[in-house]
Amino acid sequence: YVWLSYIAYSGLRRYVAWRVEGGETFGTIPGGATGDFERIPESGQFFPAMTINVRDYPSTKGNILAQYTSGDSLVYDSYVVNDGYVWLSYVAYSGLRRYVAWRVQNGETFGTIE
Repeated sequence: YVWLSYIAYSGLRRYVAWRVEGGETFGTIPGGATGDFERIPESGQFFPAMTINVRDYPSTKGNILAQYTSGDSLVYDSYVVNDGYVWLSYVAYSGLRRYVAWRVQNGETFGTIE
């Protein structure tokens, strides 16, 4: 099996079978994405310089769930390089992992990190 992992609202790590390796799937990842990316642990606080979409998957194909605007901030615990962007990642109050684009890979940034 290929397993998905998440931190539950209780703070405990949980696992869900996503698919049989090389076979049947038990669901989909938003936007038809493949799930082939690595989350790299790093923490900090991000201050957007413009309106930034919050997504359920680190891709412009991920569902838009909310937005941060200039003057807001968020604390992240990791990042992902995927779909031509560097995505900051955090666990929302719901216990689900979320992603915001910090910068174009090797290019323009959308805010500052402290």
